[in-house]
Amino acid sequence: VPLGRYLLNTLIYTVLTTAVMLIVATLAAFAFARLSFRGKDLAFTLFLALMMIPGILTLVPMFLLSSKLGILNTKWAIILPGIRAELPFGVFLLTAFVKGLPHEIFEAAKIDGAGMENVFVRIVMPLIRPMLATLAILCILFFWNDIIWPNIALMKQSEYTIAVALKPFSDANAS
Repeated sequence: VPLGRYLLNTLIYTVLTTAVMLIVATLAAFAFARLSFRGKDLAFTLFLALMMIPGILTLVPMFLLSSKLGILNTKWAIILPGIRAELPFGVFLLTAFVKGLPHEIFEAAKIDGAGMENVFVRIVMPLIRPMLATLAILCILFFWNDIIWPNIALMKQSEYTIAVALKPFSDANAS
């Protein structure tokens, strides 16, 4: 059993999915918390409604979509649905945190002539680091231990994660 390969696959899946999810969630949370645009409340509500859909209900649609896109048995078959699974929670958590930051900080930056990019990079990012670390830990645990979706989406042994590779050993001991 090539456990080293499975560990490397799991590490790649986990790191890439967590990194992309953190970047997208941070940008979306800043937009929802500090920018004004038409339909923001409706978009945020619809986005959070994704958290109410149990993951098990999305398995068949995700499989069909992955099959149509031709990404089954690839790293993308794990990475893209993984981002979709954790993104609503990440955006919710980070939006609440950014909304909780004192409004005076943003007003002072605006008075000093800072644009939205500067506010995001120089104010929000340093303040949001503890919440990003928390979210990263939760995502790493979720992605590392995920067995259901990788078991469905990966049929080539060379792409297995460690959880999928060790499942037959667990099943053999259960009986």
